[in-house]
Amino acid sequence: IILSTPVVFAGSEYDISKEAPPPPPQPWCETPKTLEIRIGVPGWMAGVSGNSGVKGVVTSPDVSFDQILTHLTHVPLALSVDVRYQRWEFFGDGLYMEVGASASLPGLLFTNADIHLKTGLAEGFVGYRVINCDKAALSLFAGARYSYQGGDLSIFNNGDARLIRLRQLLGIRNKLDFSDSTGWVDPVIGA
Repeated sequence: IILSTPVVFAGSEYDISKEAPPPPPQPWCETPKTLEIRIGVPGWMAGVSGNSGVKGVVTSPDVSFDQILTHLTHVPLALSVDVRYQRWEFFGDGLYMEVGASASLPGLLFTNADIHLKTGLAEGFVGYRVINCDKAALSLFAGARYSYQGGDLSIFNNGDARLIRLRQLLGIRNKLDFSDSTGWVDPVIGA
């Protein structure tokens, strides 16, 4: 049997013009909405470790993150805000936290001490998006960060009646308070 070429490759006719055209390729960079506002309450993992002292009385507090909740004197404050309008961005955040502890002091004239450590920061930035896409963004920004550290130390008499006259003769008050704080601003630039 001899078959000719048209018979071997015979089949139904195929018309490529009846096929649906492929969808146009999607652009990789789609411009996001004109205005975007985000507000958040970030979580912070903090601890206190080191040496702290006033007028020769030095202590070494070591409060890890898992212990910090028992030493908080109030609910810590934390907030972040991010606003973008077209390619311009404005963002900032802040934190304030205060921890405290009490201790018994060895000695007769002062028997108790309270310490409160305060820390805070606030930062704000202005940025410009060089790449402004839904799936990718690159911003250049500049701003400042304000940091605050403070501490209060109170050393006081617990009211032992045996030492009232001795304290009066030595001119020692029933309570000594020391307090100090510092704050500074750092410039910040980045991408």
